[in-house]
Amino acid sequence: MFPAPAAPSRLKDIKGLAGAMSAPWPVCTNRCQHPWNELSAASSGTTTKTYLSRHKTLFQVAGIRLAYANHYTKDGATYSDTPGPNNIDVKASVVLPDGSTRYPIRFQGRRTVTIEPGGTVVSDPLFVPLAAADILQVYTGVTLTDSQKNPLGLSGYGSAGATVYADGGGGGEGVESTDVVDSGAVTPGWVNLYAPSAIYGMNTAPGRTWVALIGDSILHGGTDWPPKWGFASRLCDAAGIGYVRLPVGSSMASHYKAYAATLLRSRLVAGCGAIVLNLGTNDIAASHSLATVKADLLLVWALLARFGVPVFHCTLVPRTTSTDGWVTAANQTPTAQESVRTDLNDWLRAGSLANLAGIIEVADLVETNAAGVLTRNGGRFLVGATLETHTCEASTDATHVYRTGALSAIENYAIAAQGQTKLISGRGSNVYNTATFSPAPSSGDTYSLVKVPTSDGIHPARFAHETIYAGLDWTWLKRY
Repeated sequence: MFPAPAAPSRLKDIKGLAGAMSAPWPVCTNRCQHPWNELSAASSGTTTKTYLSRHKTLFQVAGIRLAYANHYTKDGATYSDTPGPNNIDVKASVVLPDGSTRYPIRFQGRRTVTIEPGGTVVSDPLFVPLAAADILQVYTGVTLTDSQKNPLGLSGYGSAGATVYADGGGGGEGVESTDVVDSGAVTPGWVNLYAPSAIYGMNTAPGRTWVALIGDSILHGGTDWPPKWGFASRLCDAAGIGYVRLPVGSSMASHYKAYAATLLRSRLVAGCGAIVLNLGTNDIAASHSLATVKADLLLVWALLARFGVPVFHCTLVPRTTSTDGWVTAANQTPTAQESVRTDLNDWLRAGSLANLAGIIEVADLVETNAAGVLTRNGGRFLVGATLETHTCEASTDATHVYRTGALSAIENYAIAAQGQTKLISGRGSNVYNTATFSPAPSSGDTYSLVKVPTSDGIHPARFAHETIYAGLDWTWLKRY
């Protein structure tokens, strides 16, 4: 497809890293993510932790290679890529769809590889035929000595242990505080995992590509709950396009324009067929001028264009406040920087911008006027249907809204009460479990069960992500 850039000096090349990052070894699964903003707890003595992650293949392959990183993107003033604080020893095995056998992963013929701070490694191939939508269970062991830490990234599913989501996650993902890479169980939990940053597949069909997703928390899609990982991940899944998730919460174009700040993360961009960006909303919220945001985006596009692939940018969704928890459009108020957002979107739409292959029109799908009518530059989030309005019953508190005969169709919904909106995290036969209200509703208060577009006026909730997903089709990305 496209040649990978020269490997940086700190990159460990395990049997041809550049080759694994390009055709015929495109990223072939979902749920591949660069570690960001978190390290594990410090070890006590020499310890091994085993992390279980699940990944769905997005097209047919004849073999796989796993990439692991010892770096992360640190939350802070510059959101810069940061080497891990110490060496880590990594060991892995994979359970294939045909049963429970764990197949060992090797690194230059060895079971365990030492990854120095800032390093990235790719395993030897495991040659095995896999069909589209096969589920891989990856057991990753990390050995540390006294007081050492390892990066974390992918959010694991699985407190219940049995549910498998449509994207392949679930079924007991979690971490175990011993070495169970080759045998033994992992304790399920909703915890952050150390998992492959990329899974490359030996391509058996022409025209397969993969996409690098770069941006902020909106592209990350963490508020798309139950977990689907946002409109971009949904679209790649549906189109059968592999992808690596590189978004970092609160990122700005002004952060990403500095190459040194993104050097380690960028290794996972090498060899992709296209780059999809969502940057700018946090710059605007930080009161950067329109001229500054434009200039910074031009620098980001110029940097990423050096990978020799087309770069696409999303239009930016609204930012609003609300007096009723985003239950209506009329009670939303655009933020003070709204004109910068609309002017930036119009500039993107006008086209003919250096190093930008095109835009992905996201805002038009979820943006309305105060009357709730889809309107370009309308400044409000599109609100979905209200399923019911009811009275809170006895025992209602900050995290539980009681209602006899609680409704089961809640995946896209939130509870609106006390001028707040809280996403539903679970349901009993007579109760909705919610994020924490403050102040809390109580018995006799009125609540609504609504397809709200957001719970904070910044991040699209599941309804908004689903609406964007339904309005777009990314099969055209396969041409790259």
